[in-house]
Amino acid sequence: MTGMELLKSFLNLGVEEVAIYKEGVMQLNKDTGNLQSFYSYHETFGDFYGIYGDLVGEYGMTTAQRMSGQIDSRTSSDSEMAQVIDKILAAGYVFKLFGRGLTFK
Repeated sequence: MTGMELLKSFLNLGVEEVAIYKEGVMQLNKDTGNLQSFYSYHETFGDFYGIYGDLVGEYGMTTAQRMSGQIDSRTSSDSEMAQVIDKILAAGYVFKLFGRGLTFK
């Protein structure tokens, strides 16, 4: 799958979080232990979605994304997010959907 296909699949499925794995190991941030993932929020402030984690720090498109470890729809286009997903996939990572047994690669 391409990054854009994967992003559209997440949005069409209405998922709230999809974990990032490599070689069967769920990826956590080094400093915080927080899950590295695709996420979507549906809030009173509005809906937004993105990718969070150390991998964004490594593969983000801008300095701000790399420093924050986050890219989301409030400040970035789907195309920019898809490019980051493509880089994460190319590095051998996969996205796994909790509780549904789906793996995206």
